Amino acid sequence: MLLTRGAAIGKSELALELISRGHSLIAGNAPEFTCIAPDIINGTCPVVLSDFLEVEGLGIINIRAMFDDAATKQHKYLQLIINLKQMSSQELKKIDRLRSSHATRLLLGLER
Repeated sequence: MLLTRGAAIGKSELALELISRGHSLIAGNAPEFTCIAPDIINGTCPVVLSDFLEVEGLGIINIRAMFDDAATKQHKYLQLIINLKQMSSQELKKIDRLRSSHATRLLLGLER
């Protein structure tokens, strides 16, 4: 999955929480995507950023050293994009939590 939105929304904190629950990090920042088949997008990390995640209050941490080799991967197919959104308490009260929100995004000519 790809977590998106502006700075200081909590993407890195969420990524760290997911890693602590057994998920793997591909790229903390600047992921690179390539279309490797007509319907497959592959995500990788620039070599210089590999294994690192910048988390507010903690700084830049080495995920592989902090967890283990399984906590990072070289690449992964992109299947889901999650767009985080900061909301006011008024906006939160208006959300119908029983209904989902779904949209697609065009990336490398493919909708995700």
